[in-house]
Amino acid sequence: MKISLPQLNVGVKKNYRPVIRQILHLIKQHKKFLITTHVRCDGDAVGSELAIKSMLNRMGKIAHIVNVGGISKELMFLPGIQEVANGVKHLLSSYDAIIVVDSGSFERLGEMRLALPPHRPIINIDHHLSNDNFGAINWVAPEMSSVGEMVYRLIKTARIPIDKNTATNLYVSLITDTGHFRFASTTPYSHLMASDLLSLGVNLVEVTKSIYNNKTPDEIKLQYDCIKRMKFAENNRIAWIFLTRAMYKKHRTIPRDSQEYLQVLKSIKTVVVAILFRETAEDPLRIKISIRSEPPVDANKLAGHFGGGGHYRASGCTMTGSLKKAERLLISKARQYVKPL
Repeated sequence: MKISLPQLNVGVKKNYRPVIRQILHLIKQHKKFLITTHVRCDGDAVGSELAIKSMLNRMGKIAHIVNVGGISKELMFLPGIQEVANGVKHLLSSYDAIIVVDSGSFERLGEMRLALPPHRPIINIDHHLSNDNFGAINWVAPEMSSVGEMVYRLIKTARIPIDKNTATNLYVSLITDTGHFRFASTTPYSHLMASDLLSLGVNLVEVTKSIYNNKTPDEIKLQYDCIKRMKFAENNRIAWIFLTRAMYKKHRTIPRDSQEYLQVLKSIKTVVVAILFRETAEDPLRIKISIRSEPPVDANKLAGHFGGGGHYRASGCTMTGSLKKAERLLISKARQYVKPL
């Protein structure tokens, strides 16, 4: 089954055709594009980048993907992944425009934001509720399952054929940001899109094996070490876990996907707020925090108290100081959200 153009607005609250037309008009005006995303890109980000690059190439454009932070090993099977450059040293000076995907704020680009060529129009394509509209054109659609879904709609509107490789990249974007259709972000359109992509030749077995069945024994030991230390509050409605530099060293690895750790906590029927505190490998006093919630708790608002944000059910923030300090401050605030329930 192929999804036709009249279905492009299925599952959205707003008509996005005008902003899609703006994006396509700007693309037609320029020749050379830089595509980038947030630091330590995930499946949605890199899958979307590769799909956009394919679209631009088919339109006769030159496209260059440059990210900061490298790519995790489970994504190295993606078609075209060898064309993704890591580090600002790979930036050129002759870009006509910049496309940023899956970045809720300009700051999430890390050192990339300071190295981008100045005075170039930025197309900001994102689905984070907290996006701060940093682009010249901002297509922000919080109700969409993934940026991959947005790029899929963009390609369909442009009437560019989707080949098997692009379908694979878009499928990975979709399944990684919907938790393989388990998260609340999953919509009927998500399944329509998945059906279309699978009909184009996506190898479901290869994708599943690469994304979900690709762990080492040390990675499983690290996850076990983390989960066995879980803590609870408010009659088991808040649950949280920690990852420390000492744990990374002990197991000779770092977590590639904190979502899996949090999913264990969320599988507990009483839990409405699940939190992961993670010491960064570079700085023990820089704590990355991931938050997942169930109704009616708004994870985006909770993270927002500490300068973070994201989605209604999945958000994050970064705090400076010790792990104990971060735990005290965030759990205290989380209690305020849970006590009225």
